Amino acid sequence: MTSFAVGHKDDPWSRGPTVAGLVAEYADYVREEHAICRGCPVVRSGVTIVRSMLEWKAIHRDGRLDRWTRRDIRDYLLRYLPTANASRVTLLDGPTCAKDLVYFLADRGSLVGDDVAVLTEATDEVFYGYLRPAAVADSHSPGSPGADRRAKRKAAGQARRRNRRAR
Repeated sequence: MTSFAVGHKDDPWSRGPTVAGLVAEYADYVREEHAICRGCPVVRSGVTIVRSMLEWKAIHRDGRLDRWTRRDIRDYLLRYLPTANASRVTLLDGPTCAKDLVYFLADRGSLVGDDVAVLTEATDEVFYGYLRPAAVADSHSPGSPGADRRAKRKAAGQARRRNRRAR
């Protein structure tokens, strides 16, 4: 397992190749893992948000691109992303894309820090607690957009687990 720590937080040239390499690998991951969901948030905004998350982590945090905590996820989604001139669509896609970064790092065996379940719970809390509070009430009725999203996430999670077992 390779550590993805970048040094010299003030030197953008030192972090560029590491961030670019991870983003390129993530873009390939999105093409492979999300080929069936062309209109999903990850396909729409994933590469942009993941690049932003990695750069934010390199500049504003500890520089360890593979180490994520619940606090990192929440601070990025609630404090940094809204101030980054992001569109409403990007803001709403943020938690799903952050969750996908967690899955990507876990799948490649390089996620350190908090457990996957803790990190994905943090993304759900942001999405349902802050960005989409009305969706929570609607998400329990069959056929609602929330129920459809939940079913899609569940199917994607099951597919990821099957892929991990097959490797």
